[in-house]
Amino acid sequence: MSGKFFAAFLICLLFAGCDGAKIEDTTRAGETIIVNSPALEEFQKNAPGKPVLYALLAVSDTFRGSALARRFSNERGEQSPAEDNAAALTELLSRQRTGNLYSKIVIRNLSDDEFTKANFSGALSAIDSVMKNDDVLLVYISAYSGIDKAGNLFIIPWDGKDSNGKRNAGKQNISAQEIAEWILALETRKAVIFIDTNRSGIQPELPLAAVRLAENLDRLPLVVSDDGGAAALLAAFENANNGRYVTPACIAGNSQAARDFIFLDRWLDPGELRVSSFFPGTVTITEKNRITEIFSLDSLESAVLRLPEGNYSLNMVYHNSFHERRAVEVLNNNSAAVSFTYRPHLDEGSFSGSLPAFGVDIAEINPRNYQKIDQNILSSMGMEQYRVSFLAGEKFYQAGDYDRAIAEFNRSAELKPDNAEVYIARGNALRKKGNLPQAAEDYSRALRYGSERAEVYNYRGYVYSEYGETGKALADFTRALEIRNDYADALVNRAHVYYETGDYQKAAEDYTRVIKLEARNAAAWNGRGSALYRLGDEAKAAADFTRALTIAPAYAAAWRNRGNVSYNAGNYENALADLDEAIRLEQSADAYNARGNILLALGENDRAEADFAAALRMSD
Repeated sequence: MSGKFFAAFLICLLFAGCDGAKIEDTTRAGETIIVNSPALEEFQKNAPGKPVLYALLAVSDTFRGSALARRFSNERGEQSPAEDNAAALTELLSRQRTGNLYSKIVIRNLSDDEFTKANFSGALSAIDSVMKNDDVLLVYISAYSGIDKAGNLFIIPWDGKDSNGKRNAGKQNISAQEIAEWILALETRKAVIFIDTNRSGIQPELPLAAVRLAENLDRLPLVVSDDGGAAALLAAFENANNGRYVTPACIAGNSQAARDFIFLDRWLDPGELRVSSFFPGTVTITEKNRITEIFSLDSLESAVLRLPEGNYSLNMVYHNSFHERRAVEVLNNNSAAVSFTYRPHLDEGSFSGSLPAFGVDIAEINPRNYQKIDQNILSSMGMEQYRVSFLAGEKFYQAGDYDRAIAEFNRSAELKPDNAEVYIARGNALRKKGNLPQAAEDYSRALRYGSERAEVYNYRGYVYSEYGETGKALADFTRALEIRNDYADALVNRAHVYYETGDYQKAAEDYTRVIKLEARNAAAWNGRGSALYRLGDEAKAAADFTRALTIAPAYAAAWRNRGNVSYNAGNYENALADLDEAIRLEQSADAYNARGNILLALGENDRAEADFAAALRMSD
């Protein structure tokens, strides 16, 4: 994409401001439905509650006509494929189901040979047949486009024809006028239109054509670029500085007056509620007099729950039947905490004051002081000594005192040898100290005592990989993924081992799975680029490095990797610019060596020698 073109000619006629109104209704949103067939009749026209978000994503990376396909491929250059943009938008919009704006998300995808003029207009008609006037529509079009002799934009779908500037663009093509007519015929006036032309050759004429289309759209928000529409929406969503809600005005900044409305909710992840208690008991959580959770807390433990927005009441019943109540508000993308603080009477002569609250100086509950507590009280409240040692070990671990943490975990394991949690905790401390074989043994003990969790296999696999047991590492990462097939950390770890052992194809496949789970994971894009580079696909590798840098501009390794690809392709100036940025962000021997080679190729021998010398100094 041409950065200058996108910055100068992004067409979006909008209201000033980007804060968005506050929405009081906090009812949770409903399901996300991905619709891949034309039929939308199943969605009720008079569904109660909040509005529905409809999206029509029409993209084409190829065409029926081979000549047009070749021309498109030549003019697209390094731009991202349209389907990748549609996939990123699908993920973004699907996540709105957990926000507080919409009752339902309906996404219609038209890809490649599905993207025809008839299908496009038919999809809009089908959406209109079930849409209400408060519903919201997003239309994203990404296809090779042209400007006719009258200066009007037209889109070439899969079965379209390249008119080469002729006034009659062909019956199969979609004119700007038709787009405006179809959109304005819809029930709603809450619509946002994005058009990526996927073509750099029409940049000089595109701004005026976009203005004409905007005028015909009756002030509906419109974003037109060569390949930046999806990126603009994703960037606006990621910019949390603008508050909770995204409006069309947030996408392109402030400009002339146009329709504006709350469009997307940035707070999509359930809130976290941490519940802790010094003594064990049973916790009941209710919302609007409806029980949502019932669980037990052991002594010195806390539970973290992921809850949708709401006001919750918590009731704790201790082993001695004492009740303690709390109230808390939970918001999406935020955390809240409730601590039950009830303390029975203690023998103050042998223990200084009551039992400490959660997180106080660990010396107060050292096992030596623990023995001074009235044992009848301890028994009635259900607190066991092994938990005290376990908590002490956790506190030392958090403070970085791994030796004392291990000593406390040893004490806890002696008191309760079948407690899987203490072996996980001790394994983590041993791993931090570099005692990898012992850490692996503790993770194995945790698995043996019933902690058949994906995380434990992932931990043990990581330890195996660190001391060269790659076969065992791969087996553990694979087992973790059998338990949790969406476990991105295990996929990243397994991809790394595949890469290090030379199985670049499997590494690329695992990184692709990570990208599908976490489209904004820059490390996964960089990792897949590295694997593709090793497989000889330098063009796709460079595209992946570029995507990583779009997500994380300060990612030094991605700058270095992309620079190396440019160097191998003989694009020394581009390679030098990338390596300059990599070194500015993070100095390393690899980066200096790489830049030295580029400078040699450019004939700048003195600078090259200086870089090689710097690399040697950093390697010593």
